[in-house]
Amino acid sequence: MKTLNLKEEIRIDALSNYSVNPQVSEKQFDEFTALIANLCGTKSACITLIEKDKLWFKSNIGMPYSYVPVKKSFCQFTIANGELTQFSNITTDPRLSGYNWTSEYPDTQFYAGIPLVTPDGIIGTLFITDNKPQVLTTHQKEMLMSLGKMVSSLMESRRIKGLVKTDAIKNSSSHPTLSLRSTRFTSRSW
Repeated sequence: MKTLNLKEEIRIDALSNYSVNPQVSEKQFDEFTALIANLCGTKSACITLIEKDKLWFKSNIGMPYSYVPVKKSFCQFTIANGELTQFSNITTDPRLSGYNWTSEYPDTQFYAGIPLVTPDGIIGTLFITDNKPQVLTTHQKEMLMSLGKMVSSLMESRRIKGLVKTDAIKNSSSHPTLSLRSTRFTSRSW
């Protein structure tokens, strides 16, 4: 059994601070995936969130999965590289030799992904795939990177909002509630 390192454990624990259920689709995230699939002309686009050994598909256009094991995903390379990763032709790319991708994902010939980076580390990916080989243009790469940063920012704003809410709850419970009693004032009490 693989033991997670401390940084990985902290990142997994921190994922709960992002006020996001990785198994529930949300319109805000779906709009990012629809946009990048359209901009790059691909049949699928996904936003994933890493949870231990699984990649949950937070937003999923065109993929028949709700999650995949990290070790059986193209995203593992994006996560390891920490930057834009592109496999223009999965069947001929030498970086993928030794993996049996055609049996795992027979309809996938192209992959490009960007890590979702927050102060807690890489928490997921934004990626696109297609059933035919292709090469992203410089503009498409820039759009993928920009949208990845936007998704990361959305995640971070949710984390901050959650922390502010938690602090407000803590602060309100640490201050005693004022109790105002009705006092009858008469002209003599002034």
